[in-house]
Amino acid sequence: MTYSIAQLGKLSEEIILEAQKKPVRIAKNGKDCAAIISIPDLDLLEETKKSYKLRSAVQAGFSQIAEGNYSTKSMDEIFEEAKRKIKE
Repeated sequence: MTYSIAQLGKLSEEIILEAQKKPVRIAKNGKDCAAIISIPDLDLLEETKKSYKLRSAVQAGFSQIAEGNYSTKSMDEIFEEAKRKIKE
């Protein structure tokens, strides 16, 4: 369901209750501009983004190895670097 920004002010409690069940889109001038989602959905989205970043970093590492470019860093150093990249 999509609501306008004007409706958001008038129906905020109803919209929040609906968002706990499924994502709700908010439109401005007839175009989607934001969404309201439940906390469990937000947590899942954030974890998915972290996993994607880690997967991308690992894939980049494999690509470098395949090209003959690799590091002499220890596994602990590489792991700490990967953890920092996830937080970015």
